[in-house]
Amino acid sequence: MGKNSYEAVSNFATWPYAGKRVVVLSSTLTSVCAQAELFTGDIIHLVKKLHDEGIKHIYVDGGATISQFLNVGLVDQLIISIIPVVLGSGIPLFSKINKDKWCQLLSSQAYSNGLVQLRYEVKNNGFTDS
Repeated sequence: MGKNSYEAVSNFATWPYAGKRVVVLSSTLTSVCAQAELFTGDIIHLVKKLHDEGIKHIYVDGGATISQFLNVGLVDQLIISIIPVVLGSGIPLFSKINKDKWCQLLSSQAYSNGLVQLRYEVKNNGFTDS
């Protein structure tokens, strides 16, 4: 996750990622809590390092961080949760995407509280019907 997402969850009463390995990407932070680790390098090197450690799946959180992973083609799936609140302002979900990323809907799930979760496959080479 990126610095802003980390700073938001680090203020929660309980750590929301208990039992999960959390890597915080930041070029400005000098330390993170004991439940996380800090990474300041290139994300391609991070993914190679995690792969070498046997990690097969990575959950990426934080708009700017997701955008970085999308821009270098390291996202296979997007899970987008739509919460039934209309905001007047806020942080965009994606920023600085270098080119359009076509996606194919894999599934959708509506919940009784109004939340809708969409799961997409990212098609990095343009839209296809297959």
